[in-house]
Amino acid sequence: MAHFSLQVTQGKFSNAGIEAVFESREAARKEAISICAALARDIIVDMPLDSEWRMEVADEAGKPVFKFRILAETV
Repeated sequence: MAHFSLQVTQGKFSNAGIEAVFESREAARKEAISICAALARDIIVDMPLDSEWRMEVADEAGKPVFKFRILAETV
């Protein structure tokens, strides 16, 4: 079992993070994808232009292993 943390950041705001234990790095990635998918509609509905939402998954040493981003930008 491996320890991971999930940190969500939107603009300059960040949550305290969630600590979790998964069987593997792949299991942590799948859970992060599931969380992103569940939150995507709510994130996009209220997301201002030119902003970014991020979820970072880090290992127990604090090293990022996955990053997911939703970006709303004006072109």
